Amino acid sequence: MKVLTVLAAALAVSAGALEARAKASTCNGYSELCDKGFDRVAYPTTHNSYATGDNIAANQNKNIQQQLDDGIRGFMLDLYKLDSDPMGDPYLCHTSCVLLNDGKLVDALKDFKTFLDDNLDEVVTIYIENAQSFSAIDMAQAFKDAKLDSYAFAPNSTSSAWPSLGQMIDVNKRLVVFTDRNADSAVPWILDEKSYVVQTPFSVESGVSFGCTANSQVRPLWVMNHFV
Repeated sequence: MKVLTVLAAALAVSAGALEARAKASTCNGYSELCDKGFDRVAYPTTHNSYATGDNIAANQNKNIQQQLDDGIRGFMLDLYKLDSDPMGDPYLCHTSCVLLNDGKLVDALKDFKTFLDDNLDEVVTIYIENAQSFSAIDMAQAFKDAKLDSYAFAPNSTSSAWPSLGQMIDVNKRLVVFTDRNADSAVPWILDEKSYVVQTPFSVESGVSFGCTANSQVRPLWVMNHFV
């Protein structure tokens, strides 16, 4: 893959239903991870995960389905509006839909649904860059149309600890979703990224410039960008 971001995960909330001891025997490929909190595992993550093909705006050599098969467990998706779509559905584009348009969000989400259906011991994270400020309700509708919303993890605001991967797998809440804009309590499983996540700079022009400086207030969850 052309671009790879590694997620060093640490979120700050859990669901009360997840307090039971994990029963899963393998979690994201390793039995050793089942007892580790979601915030104690690093996940390989791709930037502009959908942006493939022979295009100046492409970032990946493989599509989302192939990335999932290869072990990628974090995905960054940029949402745009398409002027020609009267329904106003979210599309996956890079910079603009004229430059690169990979189709509707709902179609990409169906790949995640298939993967989670077929791989019962895997946890996946999606980062939404909400470039044109879709509402949480609009974003959630795409997940519902893909029948993916039932997998989404909704935090319990009364707790400050993440569940283990095994616990998330046991209750089948194996998808974590963040958005950088327009999170809303009406959709409790689309999480406000800035409340949980800090990233290192992504506009790095040479390898010697990579560092671990946070680009905002430090949060428990780190995204370590590592691409030029």
